[in-house]
Amino acid sequence: MKRYEDFLQNWKGEIVRYYRDLSDNPSFLRKAESYFYRCRRNLLKRIIPESSNVLDLACGTGHNLASLAPRKGMGIDLCAEILEQAKMRFPDLAFLKADAGELELPDRDWEYFVAVNLFLETPDVFQTLKHVHSQMPETSKLVILNHHSLWEYLFKLYNLFILKKKRIHQNWLTRKDYENLFFNCGFKIVKSSREIACPIYIPLISRFLNTIIPCIPVLRNFCLLEHFVVSKKEMHPDRQASLSCSVLIPCKNEEENIPLILERMPKMGTFTEILFVNDASTDRTGERMLEARERHPEFRINIFQGEGKGKGAACRKGFEHATGDVLMILDADLTVVPEVLPDFFEILESGVAEFVNGSRMVYELEKNSMRFANRLGNIFFSGLFSWITGLRINDTLCGTKVCLRKDYSRILETRTYLGEKDVWGDFDWIFGAARHNLIYTELPVHYFPRNFGETKMTRRLANAMIMLKHCRIAYRKLKAF
Repeated sequence: MKRYEDFLQNWKGEIVRYYRDLSDNPSFLRKAESYFYRCRRNLLKRIIPESSNVLDLACGTGHNLASLAPRKGMGIDLCAEILEQAKMRFPDLAFLKADAGELELPDRDWEYFVAVNLFLETPDVFQTLKHVHSQMPETSKLVILNHHSLWEYLFKLYNLFILKKKRIHQNWLTRKDYENLFFNCGFKIVKSSREIACPIYIPLISRFLNTIIPCIPVLRNFCLLEHFVVSKKEMHPDRQASLSCSVLIPCKNEEENIPLILERMPKMGTFTEILFVNDASTDRTGERMLEARERHPEFRINIFQGEGKGKGAACRKGFEHATGDVLMILDADLTVVPEVLPDFFEILESGVAEFVNGSRMVYELEKNSMRFANRLGNIFFSGLFSWITGLRINDTLCGTKVCLRKDYSRILETRTYLGEKDVWGDFDWIFGAARHNLIYTELPVHYFPRNFGETKMTRRLANAMIMLKHCRIAYRKLKAF
């Protein structure tokens, strides 16, 4: 399996190659003058006053930045060839080859940060948004324009038949996804809207549709663009003292993955404790755990023997002995990588939330990572869970879940209250967060195909019936009057 850092760099390289190839494509260069792009620039001009100090975080050919007539303007982009086009067209503006997720700004006088489709293509939305937050002055605003997720497949067809280019990875995030990310990163929404119902020019009709439809509650959901203006707020004034961390890794026949987990595990907080639970493996998983403990003295590694009764029982067994302030579950199959765990830890440590659930359903799934039937089942149960709990849940069965140890007893209490039916443990955690009104949030994670071993999520129909039974009990005890 590739390192997570390599995965992110490969994604960025893919973006650069894509736009480098398009930089000489006549249809790509002409589209800046098309009706839709003129409408998009007019929207930006309505939001951002002239003569402002503007930093464009994914400036492309520079047309958006130039249309704002900034007093001080700079555009950054990953693709040098596209920036050369921008410099030739707009020599009075400054352009810099840089990554929005890594840029360090010497000047702190920027009034507006502009991100047009930046988060559609950036490989790690949370990290990029968090970094932008760190670079923004207290009084500045971040203006985000994105294509509405409803139009995803039309854009894919445009890419295929008009630009004749293989599409790059894209993140078609919904409004709720953005609201969740703003919450996690310390932003406050100032205003938002949906705009442009008709992206092609039809005399009289286009103007009428683009004026009326965004004002109609149901129809405005079909508009092409969604925009947010968000402000930086004091991240977390009641920030807690640095916490410690316990990462529980339930394992059943995962001998090939054990060494990789420890090699990639980051250190978090005052100490990082690793709790391995060998859930009646029949291969050399137990031996690999002992070898890993000898090889990695930098971690507090404890090994426990499960009874082969499923992931949920293995997690409860391990957490009986946890000493860290923050409790994490990481599946041993490395479909969610250890490198993302510090993001979960930071959200808990900063006090943004009390329970963080990983969501594999925000980013585009990696090829062969999830079977189609499993994906459909996840979508169905996510909707059902959201309805029962009143929380916004994208993913019920992501193996990465995090809470504070002081709240873990509430999860165990909920398991008793609802009946001990959940063999995976995921439902206990989610329903526990809902029952005890823990501050809930989700964090998008990339989901990779497993390289070694076999999935434990078999018997899909039987498992679905168990889930439905558990949902029926939860509905009766948490929602019904």
